[in-house]
Amino acid sequence: MKKEAHYSSVCFLVLLLALLLRLVWVAVSDTDTVLSRWGKQNTDAVEYHQLARNMLEGKGYSLNGRPTSYRPPLYPAFLTGVYFFVGGTGFSVVRYTQAVIGALCVFLIFLIARLLFEKRRAEIMTGFIAALYIYHIYWTSELHTEILFMLLIASSVFFLLKFAQTQKNAWLLAGGAMLGLAALCRSTALVFLPFVILWLFIYFRKKWSALLGCILAFLGVAVLVILPWTLRNYRTHNAFVLISTNGGRTFSAGIADDYLASLGLEGLIPKTRFHSGSEVERDKRYYSVALRAVRENKPAFVKLTASKFLHFWSPWVAGQRRLFMILGAVSYIPILALGSFGIVFSLIKKEASGKMVTLILFLLLSFSLLHAIYIPNIRFRLPVIDLYLIAFAGYFVSYIWERR
Repeated sequence: MKKEAHYSSVCFLVLLLALLLRLVWVAVSDTDTVLSRWGKQNTDAVEYHQLARNMLEGKGYSLNGRPTSYRPPLYPAFLTGVYFFVGGTGFSVVRYTQAVIGALCVFLIFLIARLLFEKRRAEIMTGFIAALYIYHIYWTSELHTEILFMLLIASSVFFLLKFAQTQKNAWLLAGGAMLGLAALCRSTALVFLPFVILWLFIYFRKKWSALLGCILAFLGVAVLVILPWTLRNYRTHNAFVLISTNGGRTFSAGIADDYLASLGLEGLIPKTRFHSGSEVERDKRYYSVALRAVRENKPAFVKLTASKFLHFWSPWVAGQRRLFMILGAVSYIPILALGSFGIVFSLIKKEASGKMVTLILFLLLSFSLLHAIYIPNIRFRLPVIDLYLIAFAGYFVSYIWERR
């Protein structure tokens, strides 16, 4: 009984630490820089803010007076809800709300570590490392999708792991619903969907009827969550747009000279911008130009993709302030090393469910491949790669601790 009470107290203190650190960072960071970063306009934040303001003012999901599908809708909808609640812009309230969401992410990775390892010391170490992780603390103050997206993906992973543990379909349905919401927050979440289906096939292939039912249920719920937005897009553009129209421009930017120069890489095309035509037509033109360059330079594209894959996992961030680069590297390098060892040791020692570890590895692989093809920006890594490396780092630290 005393051990249980002590364990509960330690868990509570770790989660309290996570919340306090994020609240303190939000309190001391500058609210005036929410729509800018290091003297430059933060285009993403500006557009999220404008979309939210337009919805709040009854102008619909629009930018510059026109309905748009360029950005997925969930994060602007989240901002709209906060603005409505506070009766104004409410940047501070958004940031404090994201601090709470960030602490919930720490709680979720704690629960995921419990499912993976069933070791209390591993759970506590995971929670403690996640609570202190500098990058995650920093992004709570930014008007970006990172923190909300991290919560939604972690929720989907947790529900899928619960399904693997219990075989109860309710968990699978919840996992599909959360993945659908994650896709409405950031459409890149869709890359995980085929990997989940592959995971279901690998571990449930001996029960074909059950397997088919699981796949249809998971897909069906995810599709139902996304479908209303897709129908809205069709009515708006008279064309099929699953979630957003920014894929072509992002893919084009990911192989363009100007962006890749900041990474020390050589691009396949010059910087490309289209201003005429509808946003759906522009999206197709971006893809057309980029794909033509890929077809004409296949060996260079393969080499470039491999380089971007390595950059996506790199601790060295191009284009950031020196202090931020140092702090980020100091916090990321340990979890990269410890997490990598943790993955290997958890499989070798069979101290974690192979079924569950495979799902996490599929998650890491799917997002790494996607961003190696598109843009390997570090902030796209934080909600997925870093969070789950922390879980395996917590396991490895506890493994070493037990054998000291």
